[in-house]
Amino acid sequence: MIRYFPTPYPDELLYSLIARFGNIMFPDNPIGLARCLFGNSSLRASIDLNSHLKVFLERTNSFLPYSESQLINAHTLYPYYSCFMTEDEKRKVLNSMLSGSGQGIHTRVGINASGLKRPRFPKYCVQCYLEDLARISEAFWHRSHQLPGVNVCGIHNVILEIYEPKVNQLGTGYYLAPPDRLKLNTIRNNQCDTSLHISKTSLDILLNQSFDINTINYRDHLMSLGYYKNSKIDKASILSRFTSFYEKGTLNNLIPQIGSDLGWISEIIRRPQHVFNPIRHIIFSKFCFELPLKIFPISNPFGRGPWTCYNKTSDHYLQNVVQQSDVHVDRKSKRQIGVFTCKCGMIYTMSYVQNNDGLKKYIRIKEFGETWGARLKQEIESGKSLREIARILGTDAKTIKIKSEALFKTKTTVSTVADTLSDQKYQWSSAFKKDSSKTIKEARETMPSIYMALYRHANEWLLAFNASRRKTQKNQGTLRLDWHECDEAILAKLQDAVSYLNKSGFKGRLTKSLIAKVAGHQSQLMKSNINKLPKSSNYLLQKSESKDDFQKRRIRIAIHELKQRKMPLKRWRVIKQSQLRSPIKTSLIQYTDKLIK
Repeated sequence: MIRYFPTPYPDELLYSLIARFGNIMFPDNPIGLARCLFGNSSLRASIDLNSHLKVFLERTNSFLPYSESQLINAHTLYPYYSCFMTEDEKRKVLNSMLSGSGQGIHTRVGINASGLKRPRFPKYCVQCYLEDLARISEAFWHRSHQLPGVNVCGIHNVILEIYEPKVNQLGTGYYLAPPDRLKLNTIRNNQCDTSLHISKTSLDILLNQSFDINTINYRDHLMSLGYYKNSKIDKASILSRFTSFYEKGTLNNLIPQIGSDLGWISEIIRRPQHVFNPIRHIIFSKFCFELPLKIFPISNPFGRGPWTCYNKTSDHYLQNVVQQSDVHVDRKSKRQIGVFTCKCGMIYTMSYVQNNDGLKKYIRIKEFGETWGARLKQEIESGKSLREIARILGTDAKTIKIKSEALFKTKTTVSTVADTLSDQKYQWSSAFKKDSSKTIKEARETMPSIYMALYRHANEWLLAFNASRRKTQKNQGTLRLDWHECDEAILAKLQDAVSYLNKSGFKGRLTKSLIAKVAGHQSQLMKSNINKLPKSSNYLLQKSESKDDFQKRRIRIAIHELKQRKMPLKRWRVIKQSQLRSPIKTSLIQYTDKLIK
């Protein structure tokens, strides 16, 4: 029977309440705590959505005057997640929290399916922590700080810190209570508006259920704004606007798993009621409902063809002979732009601008065409002035000057390239003979003009030469990473990690992942690179414990502790002291008897 249980604070997480109780009644004994409160010694500690709550309320009803719904709505994150679930999913999650095993809860609310990781340890705001100590002389984990994707305190606008437990508290069964004195880092103020928006929106959803997935229809909303093609959603346009709205770098820093892959956007538009992580709905709904109205092109804004040709050197000047046209909307000015191409080679654009006098037509020549260029060459060779030529060709003197310079510069460049191409090939290849370590990139930086000339006029030769050069460098190059040296360095860190665990009195099982995690090289040692680190791999195999090795060590520790207390060594007392689960293997009983003798 439970004789004491703490009183919950407003905005306190049930996880925090259990941790405060365990810190007093079951210090460093998560198995005893779980057995006392939930009747299940193997239950994992869940920060956001707890299970076995019916048993928990039956055992604490003398101290917690809560109904099942009151406890869940006031001290878990279920009110937040329920806004992103259908009615059927809500019922299933509630049943799992009250009387189920807890399996499948996070899959139903969309966390496991999205690939976004839940924080394993509690988060806290330094300023909230200090205020709690000053106000009630005790700290607790705030429910609003543990919301998924929230890394900023919505009240103080400071970045949340993650509590780092001791080594002997790394097990999944530990309920971590906030200590009297946390390691307070320098307060880091938030500079990201998106982070603050996510924090405040998430808190509003938690407290007021201001989001309902059952009423969301992104597709109809986007269609009403004009983002469609042939009665289907224009996904390319939406994706482009989404990346510019949030700026991918911001999303990557905020939530790396979201910023790296945006394939979920088309799915959330097509079926928003499907299982998605809530943070995806929050960031997409903000983007979706702040999206501006798309401007529709008016039908046939420049009338029906044919259209006028403005080539003054042609025999159809100012006649309606242009048959080819294309209309698009300019991204910057949002105006309708018509592009018209004549058979004489002239290409021009036409647009209309609204002013005080009505619509004004603007025409800009994009390309004059071959006919106009041939006439320009003829007039220049005749010795006429630029102004006279401009009058004849229907443009201004400045344009004539630019076009004439480009015309004769191109002619000279082509002839020069033809004469010196072999010399440029020789210079490019000689650069690598003089310095065998030179890379293609370094050669491009030192000889940009030669590279561009070869790229334009001898492209096949250049690409073939560069490919052979890269292949030679790859075969003759040295390894970027010395795996032997890396193996030695990681081995030294593994030895330090094992020594630290032994000196700190760590009583848990020494697994490969734990040793690698303490050493700080879990990613290298738990993935494919392990084959390149033979010494570190062998050391992990030697020092990691199997389940039987771990149980035997617990028996040895129990015998040592009983000897220090000068208590008689009996088999039952040793097994009780070692806290081994029953039934005990016969081999362990024989091992215990052998040590006692």
